[in-house]
Amino acid sequence: MADTPSDHLTLSQRLREEASYAFDIYHRTGMAPSENTTIFGEQIAQSGLDHWKRLEEAQANETVHHAYRLAHWFKWGCNVFQLTHGLAAGLLLTDPPPLTLDKWHLPFPAFVLTIPEGTVPMFLGDRQVWTDSIWISSFVGYANREDIGTGTETTFYRIDVCFENLTLWRYRRLESLALLDERIENVEYAVLSEGDPPKQDEDSISIGKAVHLIRNFLSWLDSTGGTTRHSPESRSKQKQKGDAVETTPTTWIFGREVKLQPEIRRMATEVALGHTRGAKEGWKVRMRHVVRGHRKEQPFGAGRAERREIWICPYWRGPEGEAAWAHLYTPKEEK
Repeated sequence: MADTPSDHLTLSQRLREEASYAFDIYHRTGMAPSENTTIFGEQIAQSGLDHWKRLEEAQANETVHHAYRLAHWFKWGCNVFQLTHGLAAGLLLTDPPPLTLDKWHLPFPAFVLTIPEGTVPMFLGDRQVWTDSIWISSFVGYANREDIGTGTETTFYRIDVCFENLTLWRYRRLESLALLDERIENVEYAVLSEGDPPKQDEDSISIGKAVHLIRNFLSWLDSTGGTTRHSPESRSKQKQKGDAVETTPTTWIFGREVKLQPEIRRMATEVALGHTRGAKEGWKVRMRHVVRGHRKEQPFGAGRAERREIWICPYWRGPEGEAAWAHLYTPKEEK
């Protein structure tokens, strides 16, 4: 992959660059970007940003989608959700909830998850790296060319899995979200990235782990009160010298309260790479083993008659210290 300036930027610097570009795109639409990607493309063309007309159709469409995502990201505050290592590992070791449309709620139409190393892998030929960010966005478009004339719109969700300037992306219609559970055979690359490698089977691991993480994060966010119960860091404190407050991403830090032992975090990294060891196959340390993260209904209220869903993060179960292995040395009673 050829070196580009963005190859040498930190994730924070890249997000600031994206925020500056988003600021420009947003104002080119008259601060009113359309929810429909086709109409949005017309807005951008009328604003003078029409360089994609020299590109092939697939490249032009991807450029419009990239600009659309940024414009709506800026419109809703350039929100960046930073996951702690403990929360990311815990979510990765939690079986995702059933995917039903009524539970697929995005806190914003476009936002970014920044995740720690060891969570979602990407594979560049024979080189393996770790995803540093995942973009999640929803958009409205036409499922077929015939729909343009009828005005029949369809809601889509899009996921971009990123490492530096390389992006894997996938999108689905609202009614087809359950298909994200299936093996992904044809992962597509964003053409805005330079030096894209050939498609490979390992890409399904990257997208699959990203979807797993997103579903569990959205469920965890809902069960902990959503964005109304959490607060972002101060943008004025985050901005660097020379930056404008409006082009400084709004950072939310989630999971400070989640504490996992280092060994459990290492297990999450194995799972991220596609290993499928479970409690029965190898998590046991004699009589001690790891319980995967899960959800449960917690009674509360008068007479404990009401129920609310809570998340139980992964934890060790079984005796500790000497008790974990003492039974191996207990002499049998003589008959």
